[in-house]
Amino acid sequence: MFVFALFQESYRLNRLLTFINPHNDPMGSGYIYIQSIEAIKSAGLWGQGFTFSGNLPEIHTDLIFSYMVYTFGWVAGAIVIMLALALIAIMTGVFRQIKDKFGKLLVAGLTSILGLHFLCNILMTVGFAPISGISLPFFSYGGSQTVINMAMMGVVLSIYRRKNLVTNPIQINKHQL
Repeated sequence: MFVFALFQESYRLNRLLTFINPHNDPMGSGYIYIQSIEAIKSAGLWGQGFTFSGNLPEIHTDLIFSYMVYTFGWVAGAIVIMLALALIAIMTGVFRQIKDKFGKLLVAGLTSILGLHFLCNILMTVGFAPISGISLPFFSYGGSQTVINMAMMGVVLSIYRRKNLVTNPIQINKHQL
């Protein structure tokens, strides 16, 4: 089904081929890949400051990780990755403490969504994944995605607050029958 969907529209195949080798069309569809990777490579350990003169579209949403690394350096990029891993680890710890099955499944799903968003965005900015419309949670600018991320964290915190509650099946009293 993946191959059928890939060949159904010509732009999908073009995106895949551009991801595989962005240097085939460096001024066209491969431009974003090349510029994002060059920004990260030229950052250095402590960054270049607020002197970014490149031309990356959607730098405030999709490519924010490239801009942060260019501006603040590889150290800041490592800190962002460590913060993302710490958040996922904390949410996994919350998952282990919850006794309610529904709450456990909800936290597992929200943890996987946030983890995939972090992973996809970081991998696409360094050139290991195709560029998609996935923004970096809690760092990227964007109204609806930020609200959704905050709502997901609110749900997880609400479930954690009630972590010791267990749903009991309805008990029927013998005298009620």
